[in-house]
Formats: sequence, structure tokens, C-alpha cells
Amino acid sequence: MSELIDAFCRHLGSDPAAAAALFAPRARLIVPLPGGAQAVVGRRRIRAFLARAPRGLKFHPLACKRIGDDWFAEIAVSGGPEPVVEGARFTVQHGRLTELEMLAAAD
Repeated sequence: MSELIDAFCRHLGSDPAAAAALFAPRARLIVPLPGGAQAVVGRRRIRAFLARAPRGLKFHPLACKRIGDDWFAEIAVSGGPEPVVEGARFTVQHGRLTELEMLAAAD
């Protein structure tokens, strides 16, 4: 599954349509926002959400491991005010992301 998160990271900062195509039609994307997490449901809504994300950020997967039914990845994010490492929990079915939850930045 590291290939799937690699592809997501590769497309996320530059091609939201390609990043969204990696999701199942009824997938969920959960992102932390000020005031609480937001869940975006459905590939079309995920694509629209990703299209509004800032451009110019670079995402590089550092590690990917499976724990139970879930996969966890550490993702380096650069191009912003300072580089950070984000966490992600995701599930996959039939080669598509069914849920991707972005976790708080690692300290």
C-alpha cells in the first residue's frame, strides 16, 4: 500500500484530480482544521476539497506500516513556513483509498 500513499503524496500538491482519483467513490477524507476535524465524503467532494488546498507544498512519504486493518504513514510536508511531519491513517479496498485521516503533526 505504500505505492498508493506514494501516488497520493506525488499528486496532492499539484494535481487534485489525480489525487482524488485514488479514492473509492464513497470514500472519506478526514482533515484536522481549527475548531475540529472535517470529514469530506465522496470522491467528487474530495476532489473539490483538494482543489482548494494551497499549491506549492511538497509531500514525501517517509514510512508506511500496517496495524490491524489500518495503514499508517508519516509524510514530510515542505514548502510552507516550516517543514513538518504529518501522520496519516488510511484504509484500502480494491486498490482504492476508502478512508484517509490526516493526523496532527508529529512533534
